[in-house]
Amino acid sequence: MKFLLTLAFTSLFIISSYAQEPQDDDVEVITFGNDDDGENKDYKYKDMIIKTSPTAFIFGKMPFEIEKELTDFISVQAGLGLTFSSVTDVWGEALAELDNYDYCTSTQWDNDYCDDPYDNSYRNGKTGFMASLSARLFWDQDGFDGGYIAPVVRYSTRRSDAQMIDESQRFEERLVDSFDEESDKNLDLVVHYGAQYLNETITWEYFVGLGVRRQTRLLQDLGYDNNSNLRNGGLQEIKRNQILYEIGLRVGFRL
Repeated sequence: MKFLLTLAFTSLFIISSYAQEPQDDDVEVITFGNDDDGENKDYKYKDMIIKTSPTAFIFGKMPFEIEKELTDFISVQAGLGLTFSSVTDVWGEALAELDNYDYCTSTQWDNDYCDDPYDNSYRNGKTGFMASLSARLFWDQDGFDGGYIAPVVRYSTRRSDAQMIDESQRFEERLVDSFDEESDKNLDLVVHYGAQYLNETITWEYFVGLGVRRQTRLLQDLGYDNNSNLRNGGLQEIKRNQILYEIGLRVGFRL
C-alpha cells in the first residue's frame, strides 16, 4: 500500500506543479472590447478543479480531490481524505443487512460468540485515511465538461477500539479502559460513469460506479471456554472479496 500512497502524493504534487507553470495551449484569452472605462475584459481558461463530496460525511469519509485537464477529452484526478465513524447509525444498519459474512464462526473457538462489527455501543471509531487515483475520459472534446467514464484505484483504512469483556463476570460486561484495536483495510478497483458540469467558478457532478474490493479486517473475537464462560480472544483476521456499487455527488472550484 506504500506504493499507492506514494503514487497519490506524487500525482498531487505533479498536478499542482503543472498548474503553476504557464501552459500556452491551455490558456485562452478572449477580448470583448472596451467597456465604458476603456478597459479590456479578458477570460483565462481554468484547467484544474479542487473538489469534495457534500454527502460523503454521512458514510464516514471526507475526500479532497484535484482534477487536472490533460487534453480536450482526458483528465487525471488524485485524492486524499479521512475516514471516521458514520454520523448516523442508519448507514451501519444498512451495511449489516447487506453483509452476509458469518461472524458466529471462528477458528480459535469451538463455541464461538457472535461478534457484531456494526455494534457501536461498545466500539469507539478512530480516524483513518483514504487515497485514490483516476483517469477520466470525456465523451465530448470540450474540456472536462459533460459525460465521462473513469477507472478508479482507491485504498482506504478504518480503525476502531472495541471494549474487551470483563472475564471475572459470568455475564457480558464491557471494560471501559481495555480495548481491542480493530482495523479495516480496503483496496478498491471501480469504474465510475457520470457527468460533470462547469460554470466560470463552480463545478458539480454525479456518478454511479461498479467494482470490486479486496478487504482485510482485524476484528474482536470473543468466545466461550469449556465452562461456557465468555472470554477475550484478541483479534481475528478476515480476508474477502466484495462487489461494490457506488453512487455519489461532488462539488468543486475551478483554479
